Amino acid sequence: MAWDFLSSIFKTAGKGSSIMGGINLAVQGYSLYQSRKQANQIEATGQQNAELLQLDAQQARASARDRIKIRRLQARKDVGAQRAAFAASGVAVFEGSPLLVYNETLANAQADVDAIEEETNLNILRAKMGGQIQTYQANSLAGATRINATKDFAGSILDTFTPRPSLEEVISNAIKIN
Repeated sequence: MAWDFLSSIFKTAGKGSSIMGGINLAVQGYSLYQSRKQANQIEATGQQNAELLQLDAQQARASARDRIKIRRLQARKDVGAQRAAFAASGVAVFEGSPLLVYNETLANAQADVDAIEEETNLNILRAKMGGQIQTYQANSLAGATRINATKDFAGSILDTFTPRPSLEEVISNAIKIN
């Protein structure tokens, strides 16, 4: 692919230009090709980083589901242990103060579940924003790389194909000015 690019530059530069101008143009063209290739790699890396952050978000969701299951199971065990303790002491387990204790235990467990969900949502949001920032930064850097490479190449073409005055023309113009 690089050779195709360079051969097209040689064909363009071949007629009416000096050998050094053609070589200079070919070198600049290859530099442009490499810069654009680098820009594509920067974009690809940014996209990969964004995808990794999305995987992190998915793992955070899975981890949160597991933590929530564990916390709810623990709350059920706690209520069961409380019922057993109340029953062993001869207290009616489904009315009065024991019922308030169970409700408080379950409310505390639900508060823990809500905190886990909130933390998870925040982590997911961070991952999504991080992915968007990674993509934006990579695209910006790649764009700047392409622009600078194209600008350098265009300047090189102008330098190569701008006619240079001969020594006689320089002397003639100098005499006319004086």
